[in-house]
Amino acid sequence: MVPQRIDTGDIGSLDMASAHSLAKLIKFIRRTEWEPAFADVLEQHLGRACGVHRIEPEQIFDILGEVPATTLHGCALEDFMSREYEGGRNVIDEYLRRRGYAESGGARRYMQALRGSVMSLYEVSHVVPGQSFLARDIIQDLEPVKVLEVRGTQTLKQWDRIGARLIREHSEWRMGGGVLLFERRVSDFLTETLRSIDGRLPDDLRKMAIEKLGREAAATIDKDLAEAQPLAMMAPTFSGIWLADALERALNPQMPELVNRDGHPIVMCTSKFPLLEKTSPSTCRKALANVPDLVEAGAKLFNWIGAAGNPASPPTPSADRHSIALMTTNSSGDTILGTVEIKKNAVELATNSRERAAKGERMIADALAGLSGAPSREEQTAGDLVAARGKGHKRKHPAEVPPEVARPIIHAHLDRHYRETLDRPVPALGNVSPREAARCDAGRARVVDWLKDMENHAARAGEGIDPMASYDFGWIWHELGVAGFRT
Repeated sequence: MVPQRIDTGDIGSLDMASAHSLAKLIKFIRRTEWEPAFADVLEQHLGRACGVHRIEPEQIFDILGEVPATTLHGCALEDFMSREYEGGRNVIDEYLRRRGYAESGGARRYMQALRGSVMSLYEVSHVVPGQSFLARDIIQDLEPVKVLEVRGTQTLKQWDRIGARLIREHSEWRMGGGVLLFERRVSDFLTETLRSIDGRLPDDLRKMAIEKLGREAAATIDKDLAEAQPLAMMAPTFSGIWLADALERALNPQMPELVNRDGHPIVMCTSKFPLLEKTSPSTCRKALANVPDLVEAGAKLFNWIGAAGNPASPPTPSADRHSIALMTTNSSGDTILGTVEIKKNAVELATNSRERAAKGERMIADALAGLSGAPSREEQTAGDLVAARGKGHKRKHPAEVPPEVARPIIHAHLDRHYRETLDRPVPALGNVSPREAARCDAGRARVVDWLKDMENHAARAGEGIDPMASYDFGWIWHELGVAGFRT
């Protein structure tokens, strides 16, 4: 039956005009012989993912929240309204024939447009908040169309990928209500799945059809499938793949694999060198000042700067985990491998990996030979830090920097970082530099995807209010000669 939480005017992310347009139609579905057919469609959209996680479809509301759950139901509802059953029957056609007199002309036009719509995967660009955005059909590789949208443009960001129905009313395109936002890795999997369908019988089924029905009958089935527009039948695949990913992240959350620039897992290490009884801090300062890789950053503070030259290619991250690379640089763009602080009775080395800690300990031990004892080390993994925060242990932060002050500083840092990155190996580009990759067609395509991914992540930083969200990547596209792919 139609779930009671899907009520008139409560159709997931449908805009208000659409929700009102469909209110009476939803009541019609509930009170007629069409209700079992909708329940079957809803099961197609939700059943497989829920079965894998051994939950009931109704539990999606509690696990994912009201908005995502009602949006999924909206996807199923729109799919149902666009389907034809035996004899070409369609619920919208029947509703308009029996109850159409009670609807406005605009509502009837909207329903008829929805009846002929198809769900596809779109790439979003040129978002004008409160007005419109461009949508490029990735699956059918069509030219972008301008979509008039008010509410959706408040949350959509550059290069988002969405599963949606675009509905044409007169000469204008609008967005349906069942809209699913896909992460890039999930959208890539969805794309591969949808493109594997070519409108023909799979080889094993074709062989069986020929054996059972003959070649002529098998050819007829192929023809019927081709004319049926396979994409029109794939709406449950969109919901199923999106829901499987959302449930996995909600029920089995995993922290991203945090690594430093060397590719080593992030572990916050503090190595303490106890000073011998007659050693003074000033003596330690003189000894440390003679270490080539240590640069004074204060009266009792040194930065450990990485050796000149490009770093070695980092190890490949785990295939089943999302990785985030963290790096710290000084005002000159040099990588800071750690910090060394002279305290009253000890010298402390702070690094962000066990590998760096071990290397730094050897460096400091050599410099402080005869001045300090053997070091002791304290470690905190990323998981330890999260657990401590969960228990109410809060790190002390300096006073928050006003956005108007932070923005130019962060943008200048990003300018230096990305200009440096253009000539360094990037794992996502096959461990070649972006500049080198952009010299051939295949590499250029990877560079464009890499830039889109970076720009999209930046646009969503801090829910769009982080200074990074306003960073303009345009110069990088021009620098690499791929600006034409950004329009």
